[in-house]
Amino acid sequence: MQTRKQEQLSIDFDGFINDAVERRICVKNLCTTCGASEFKNGLELLITQSALEGSAEEVLAVALSGASKPEKLSRSYFAAIRLVILFLWNSGFSRSRLEEILNETWAGDVLNLMKKHYEERQLAHFKHVANQEKQVEAKKLKLKEKVQANLERVKSKLERDRLFFLSA
Repeated sequence: MQTRKQEQLSIDFDGFINDAVERRICVKNLCTTCGASEFKNGLELLITQSALEGSAEEVLAVALSGASKPEKLSRSYFAAIRLVILFLWNSGFSRSRLEEILNETWAGDVLNLMKKHYEERQLAHFKHVANQEKQVEAKKLKLKEKVQANLERVKSKLERDRLFFLSA
């Protein structure tokens, strides 16, 4: 059950996300132009203005847990939620604590989708690496066969030349 302060933070968080989406603030993870700095700065301001006790990451995780799924989910809204989750995931905040806070929330569902996507990408990467190793081995084998065929051709030519010069 959320306290009054947590409810207010959740309302403020939802408002912040909606405002960022409406104003088209960059929420792209690892943006090479702006680094989503305006969005991140706004998050920091939201955290510092909250009256909750705890680390900034804990406060942000609590705010995220209260985020409500909008009726019309846009890519930007989803990206903003993902960016907040990535920020928390990579900040040194306990991942198990984040999962505990977000458990059975809409943001938790987003986190689970992200983890599933990561696992799929890892599997695809490992398959790709294994396939590359097979291709390298196949190329080595083909090269070895070519070298062997070339040696046979040279031996055959030398024998023909020897016989030619003996008969001449």
